Amino acid sequence: SQNWSDPEFALAFSDKPNRYSPEALVLYLTQKGFVEECSQSTIDGVYSAFKDFWTHLDGARYRGTWFYDEDKKECFGNPADSADVQDLRTALKHKVKSDGRVRNHATAMTYPYMESIMAWSEKECPNEMSCRKPLLMEERTKVTKHLRLRAFASTGFTLFTRNNELTNLRRCDVTFGCDGPAPYHQDHIKVTLAQRKGWQHRVDKDPDADGQTYHIYDQPTKPAINSYVHLTRYVQYIEQYHTANGCMKPSDFIFPMIGSGGILQPGSPISNEAVQEMLDQAVHGAQIHEKLSSHCFRRGGAQYRFMYAPIGERWTLARIRWWGGWSPGESVHTLIRYLLDELETMEEGHQDALCPTALERQISLFSEHSEFQTATRGEVCAAHDSSRKQLAEFSASLDSRIEMVVSKAVGVAVPTVLACYFTAVNTSASEYSLDFSASEYF
Repeated sequence: SQNWSDPEFALAFSDKPNRYSPEALVLYLTQKGFVEECSQSTIDGVYSAFKDFWTHLDGARYRGTWFYDEDKKECFGNPADSADVQDLRTALKHKVKSDGRVRNHATAMTYPYMESIMAWSEKECPNEMSCRKPLLMEERTKVTKHLRLRAFASTGFTLFTRNNELTNLRRCDVTFGCDGPAPYHQDHIKVTLAQRKGWQHRVDKDPDADGQTYHIYDQPTKPAINSYVHLTRYVQYIEQYHTANGCMKPSDFIFPMIGSGGILQPGSPISNEAVQEMLDQAVHGAQIHEKLSSHCFRRGGAQYRFMYAPIGERWTLARIRWWGGWSPGESVHTLIRYLLDELETMEEGHQDALCPTALERQISLFSEHSEFQTATRGEVCAAHDSSRKQLAEFSASLDSRIEMVVSKAVGVAVPTVLACYFTAVNTSASEYSLDFSASEYF
């Protein structure tokens, strides 16, 4: 816009509205709604704040319908009530479904996504690196960041935490080496979430209530969300290589900011922006093509325990409510919708209608009925084609590797007769006939 170069444009949000105030508000709401994709409640809150601010300026001058007098160069009415702002609010509301949910809400974290993120992280920084003393500052910083990612993600997923609940976790809130009840006395970690939102109301009524405590046990069958392992390994590394006396102070944040040069700032919790940056890097590295925000761990963990965990390990709604810190007064309808909104979308969607092996999601929960049906001809053909493709890729890879080895051994290109032999191997492999002999060529 040509107006942006006008010095008066910079004063659009000052203590007195001017001719550019409506346009500036439109730009700001556009940034919040379409670029940052904030929730409708956040957008409404921003709009209401500006409207209230202008309403109470200079008596009743800036109330009512917006009007700018070109001749007198004076503003009348509230910029928030201008036609441009109201048209934008209508457009933003079109992003919202009829029941009030945002169309482009952040995707919930899933267990397969957690597996992909952990696999990428461990490839970039193998666990063995955390078991040895770092030789360089860069190595220490790299290991610290990857261990922090694994601990943050697995703990957030396990405890259904909101971002601020986990970022404000201190060393005094975590106790390692706890002894479980008799007769097994299983080792576990105690974690107290003093900042848990649902507990704030209880603290007001009961000053002795100091937060909600959780016992985290080892989950060897679920390594991607095994907070018992990841949190322990992370804290041990911090205390061993980032502290002078080998232990953190009780007031130190578990997930502190990492300053320049990889130096931890134990008195400052990791910022929301740093958490999102850490998550974005992991999502990109794991090649996950979804939008994930820091709230994905709370939604994903709750949904996993309610309906995606193995049969026999799924939790009741009462346990989900307690574990997630939802207040007893929370509407059951709200909680159910929070858990099942993606399931509803999945069951009502028909984007896979042309797929030869499309699941019938409308018949049973997660199409579990298909586990007890005989395979269809389409499914058998799809499995056969997939196997042929994988075998062909393996054969091509084997061909390339053997050619490289032979070339290095003799210092010349592979003989034509050997190349013909490899072609024959490929042909035989693609026909699932692997009965061949190489003796005549060696």
